[in-house]
Amino acid sequence: MHSIQVKSTLDSYTARTTYNQLDITITEVGCDCQYLLWVNPSHSTPTIAVGTPLTENVPIPTADDSQKTTINDFQKCYESSGTCATTGSFLASTGIKYDDGSTSGGVTLPSWITYTSSGSTTQPITINPPDGTYVGTHTLFATFTSTHGADPTYNAFVFSVTCQVASFALPSNPADVTYTLFTSSLEVDLTSLVYV
Repeated sequence: MHSIQVKSTLDSYTARTTYNQLDITITEVGCDCQYLLWVNPSHSTPTIAVGTPLTENVPIPTADDSQKTTINDFQKCYESSGTCATTGSFLASTGIKYDDGSTSGGVTLPSWITYTSSGSTTQPITINPPDGTYVGTHTLFATFTSTHGADPTYNAFVFSVTCQVASFALPSNPADVTYTLFTSSLEVDLTSLVYV
């Protein structure tokens, strides 16, 4: 603690002077990691074929500690090789949402997109469109629940679902066709042959 004397005088009566003691307590700031910022990542843009599941990690934001140069109690966290944890996770119920095109912030994931919260920064998600009704472009929003700082919400995936033929099953041959020379033309109906 430091003490100083504050001298007070009156403008019209300068001979009247008083001194008041002012005690100043100087304390050290504590560490406050709430000022850690997050920079949203670029979204992933995979192309997924119907019936072919894709498992990929959710893109994670990057920590930004630039405010330590201007905020003392944030800077304190980085003294003596200290740091603020740049970890977090995606919560099971709210971490990943599906953009249905009309609901702000998205909706619960459809059954063909699944993940179980890993409780850590690395989070795998599986996208498995079952049929051609899902062909098109889809968007997933992510909310990263960070250990420190505000939780960022961003576009994590903008992916395309396509349909491709992996193989054909040939139809069985038609019944044997017999043609007698010099008779009228023979027409063979092949409309029943179906390639699967």
